[in-house]
Amino acid sequence: MKKFTFSLLSFLLSVSLLSQNIAPPSNYCGTIDLSPVQKAFLKQIQSKHIQTTISDRAVIYLPIQVHIVGTDNGSGYYRMEDLFNVICSLNEQYQPANIYWYLKGDIDYINNSSFYEHDFASGSQMMAQNNVPGRVNVYFVSDPAGNCGYYSPNRDAVAMAKSCAGQGSTTLAHELGHYLSLPHTFSGWEGGTPAPANQERADGSNCQSAGDGFCDTRADYLAYRWNCPYSGVALIDPVGDTVHPDETLYMSYSSDHCQNKFSAEQQTAMRQYIMLVHQDLLNNPPNSYQLLDTARLIAPLNNAVNQPANSVPLVWSKVPGATNYHVIASRFSTFAIPVVDKIISDTFLLAGSFAPGLTYRWKVKPLTASNTCASYSEVWRFTAGQPNGINQQENQLSIRVYPIPLKNGSDLHVRITNINQIIMSIRILNPAGQTIYYNTDNLTESNRQIDLPTAQLASGLYFLQIEGDQGMYIRKFAIIR
Repeated sequence: MKKFTFSLLSFLLSVSLLSQNIAPPSNYCGTIDLSPVQKAFLKQIQSKHIQTTISDRAVIYLPIQVHIVGTDNGSGYYRMEDLFNVICSLNEQYQPANIYWYLKGDIDYINNSSFYEHDFASGSQMMAQNNVPGRVNVYFVSDPAGNCGYYSPNRDAVAMAKSCAGQGSTTLAHELGHYLSLPHTFSGWEGGTPAPANQERADGSNCQSAGDGFCDTRADYLAYRWNCPYSGVALIDPVGDTVHPDETLYMSYSSDHCQNKFSAEQQTAMRQYIMLVHQDLLNNPPNSYQLLDTARLIAPLNNAVNQPANSVPLVWSKVPGATNYHVIASRFSTFAIPVVDKIISDTFLLAGSFAPGLTYRWKVKPLTASNTCASYSEVWRFTAGQPNGINQQENQLSIRVYPIPLKNGSDLHVRITNINQIIMSIRILNPAGQTIYYNTDNLTESNRQIDLPTAQLASGLYFLQIEGDQGMYIRKFAIIR
């Protein structure tokens, strides 16, 4: 298992276009039953005629621990852009219940082909090994036991097919409904036709003892995928009345585009389940949702050419309130196969792995733990040129750059320690990625300060790049009047 912090997550997807368009599994939901605790909870609250007024209740924040599963070689990951979109949609779907889902802590990347396409036994093993306590664990895989998704009552976690977690999907809302104790609206029909006494009647006269136990959800006998409006064989209850299932409910098996709500009793049940059974999820909620402006791209300039293929400096504006940014670059307008797909906290990224002569698109999205809904920036393009001979590596030196910001005409001071080599190259780049200062310096001491003149530089943003045998260091600095 590999951990990446949410504030400094980076990975390169090695997937094909075909892998991004896998047909969804034929089965919608693999959840067969709820846990004994959930069943006991439902029996208790439904026997007490649960309250249905929730509009005046405070928002409940629930932390999602995201696990993204790939193959043994690290391919096939669920795309971050899709993740942000599905979490944004999820919060729209749960808004009437005053339940808000947010990303908590690290995103967990797991390279395991047996988990990537798994049966229920392997899925249970996956969850046992990787679940994080005090969070709602959601696994995005290629094939969760032949289903679009399922909730595991034994592991108290959800598995999702990435092909069923795209724009317009309601599968995640459905599975998290199970997580929060909700049965299917057709409860009892999962294994075939139940006994007549256990079939909910069309008039709702036995609504508390049959079906899903909620009296504001209509009787439903359809334990298979169906489109709306229902036009199949007439559904007849034990007394001869026609059943008209409600296609708008997330906990039904109607097509995604038909669904748009939880019933009032379902909403209240979920909230009470959290407060009575899952209070462990309520610790350290995030800052409240706040709107985020759109990031403005700065460099390289749109349609720039001859950008060094192994070190293109991508720069964008700081967005007030944003804690992280999603940076994505691809040859394709759909961004289906990203060359860059990273989350960082800075407003600068030195990106590589581009092919000389090819044109790439890139965009940036501001983020907070509680807001994945901000718009991406406009899309800019650049064409990669030949590499500049710099290998981007993790810095092994201790380097201090000061003062920041720098007043116009002052020297920029660079103090370097932990030096194991003699010669280092130093360059200053402008926001367009052009080198405007270059020099080499012979270092003969273990501690050394270098003073760089900046009198010829105009006010604005620059990048200092230091390269040696121990790697490369890059730092952003600004010159002010």
